[in-house]
Amino acid sequence: MKKLIGSFILLIFAACGTQKKAIVDPFVGVYDMTVFEVTQIGDIPLKLIIKKDKVGYVSEIETNSQDPAASEYLWEVTSTSIDEDIIYIDATIANYDLSFELNVDDNDISGSMMGMFDVKGIRVK
Repeated sequence: MKKLIGSFILLIFAACGTQKKAIVDPFVGVYDMTVFEVTQIGDIPLKLIIKKDKVGYVSEIETNSQDPAASEYLWEVTSTSIDEDIIYIDATIANYDLSFELNVDDNDISGSMMGMFDVKGIRVK
């Protein structure tokens, strides 16, 4: 009887130990987003990749367009930081400095580029 009770208690502890949920970072992921109504360009589809490393957050921006002229220039992210619930990204493209302020709400991302152009998107991974 003691062995049965001991085995039962061990089984309960083992089952409870496997029920733990991994904490998921709400900012890390891959986002398809669009910068709307950029002067003389129109809408710009982008892919934003946010990762976390030992120091903090890092991000990459890729052109998500089929237009060969749009993919001619590479986006270079110079800094990524998070203050409360806002992601701040500084980047350059074709020697122009750009900045993003983005909010993540579950799988949706929204905000602005340069404080002038609306940005909206969704998490794809």
